[in-house]
Amino acid sequence: MRTFLLVPVLLCVTFAHSFAQCSFPTGIANGNCNSPAVKNNDNINSGQTLSHSGNAKTFNLNINGGTLQVCGTLTIQNLNWNGGNIVIMEGGSLTFENGVNMNLSSQTITNHGTVTFKGSVNMNGNIINYGTVNMSSQLAINNSAAYFVNASNKAVVNANNADFQVNGKLVNLGRIYNRDMTINSGGAICLGPNSEISSRGLTNNVSNGMAVSPSNARACFRYTANALLNNPLTTGPGLGVGKAPGATTSGSSNFGSADVVSNSSTCVTILPVVLENFTAAVYGKDIRVMWKSSMEENVESYIIEQSNDGSNFKQAAVIPARNMPSTYQYNLPKQTVYLRLRMQDRDGKYAHSKIIYVKSEELGTDQIKLLCSPCYGDQLAVRMIAREAQQGRLIITNFAGQVLNQVTVKLEAGQQDIFIPTQGLASGLYTVKFVGNRYSIGPERWMKGK
Repeated sequence: MRTFLLVPVLLCVTFAHSFAQCSFPTGIANGNCNSPAVKNNDNINSGQTLSHSGNAKTFNLNINGGTLQVCGTLTIQNLNWNGGNIVIMEGGSLTFENGVNMNLSSQTITNHGTVTFKGSVNMNGNIINYGTVNMSSQLAINNSAAYFVNASNKAVVNANNADFQVNGKLVNLGRIYNRDMTINSGGAICLGPNSEISSRGLTNNVSNGMAVSPSNARACFRYTANALLNNPLTTGPGLGVGKAPGATTSGSSNFGSADVVSNSSTCVTILPVVLENFTAAVYGKDIRVMWKSSMEENVESYIIEQSNDGSNFKQAAVIPARNMPSTYQYNLPKQTVYLRLRMQDRDGKYAHSKIIYVKSEELGTDQIKLLCSPCYGDQLAVRMIAREAQQGRLIITNFAGQVLNQVTVKLEAGQQDIFIPTQGLASGLYTVKFVGNRYSIGPERWMKGK
C-alpha cells in the first residue's frame, strides 16, 4: 500500500505533550490580541504583554521577559531580546527583517499564522510552528535542549534556500522544504505520521539521527543531490527515503533500516496507499465525500473522521476496502466540519489523508484561495473550491497580462490544494487564475516575497 497525504489541522495546547509519540513543547495557544498596543522602541518587561493588530507597521523592540502578541502585520527591524515569548496568532504575520538570535532557553516563538525570517536564525530556545514559516537563510538549532517544531500536519516550512544545522531537536508533523540538512551530535529528528522533509542534501553525523513515531506510521525524507552518511540514518521502522533522479550517496555508513526508493520524483512513491484525490461536494442536503485510489494492497478499510475544531476527530463512517483501484463515495449531513480519511491496513499500519475544511456556505461555489501571503520559495500553494469537475490550466501572469507559468490540472468537485512551480519569478505582485474547459475561476492577486 502506498500514499502521500499531508494535511492541515490546528492543534494547540499550552504545555508539553506528545503527538504520535514525538514529544515537544507546544508553546502558547492561539487566541486574541486584547492586551495594550505595542509601539516602536517599546520595552516589554517580565509580566507584561503587548500586542499588535491591524495594518502593517515596522518597529524596533526590546523584549525583556514579557510577551509580544501579533494579530496584524508587523515587521521587526531590530530586536533586543532578553527572554520572553513572541506569539503570532492565526491570521497574524510577523517578519524578522534581520533574522533572530535566540541565545537563551527562555525564548520561545509560537506561530499560528505566518512568520518570515529574512536573516539567519540561531536558537537555544524554541520555535513552535502551527502555521507557515518562511526562511531565506540558515537555521541553527544550537543545543540538545532546543526545539524547532512543525507542530501540526498543516504546518509548513518554506526554506528552499536555507541550510539546517541540527544540534538539538527537530520535530516535524507536517512539511519541511529546505536546502541542506545536517544532523550533528546532540541532534535528532522525529517525524510524525505522513510527514515529509524534502532537502537538496543530507549529512548525518549521528546514529539514528532520523526516526518515525509511532512505529506503525510512515514518513518520508527525500533528497535531490547527495546524502553523506557517516552513521546509520535510522534504526527503526517507518522511514522511507526517496532518492531523486541523479541523487547520490557517500560516506562510510548507510540509511540503516529505511526503505530506499531510487528515482523518486515525490514522496508519493514512499508513503503508505496511492490515493489520487480526496474531496467533498454538496449533494442536496448532504456533503458527498469522495475519494479515488489508483492502487490498494492489503487495505482493511477506509474510515471517514470528522471534527468541529480540526484537532479532535471522531469516527463518522467505516467503508470496507476493495483492494483494487476504486472510486468511493459516502454522504454525510451538510455542516461546517473538518474531514479526513484514515486508511487502515490489515497489518495494523495506517495513514491519514489531507484534512478538508468544509464550510457549508462555500459548498457549491468556485474559489481560488491563497495558502500563503506573501509566498516564498519555489512554489505557490492555492486551495481550489470547485462545484463540478473539469480540466483546465492554472496560470500565473504579471500585471501586464504576460503568462509566466502555467500547469495543467484536473479539478475534482469540492476542495483540493494545488502547488504551482514559481522558479525564476522575481519578488513582486502577480495574479493566478484557473481557465477550464467549461468556465474560469479567478484571477486572484498574490505576492512573491524576497
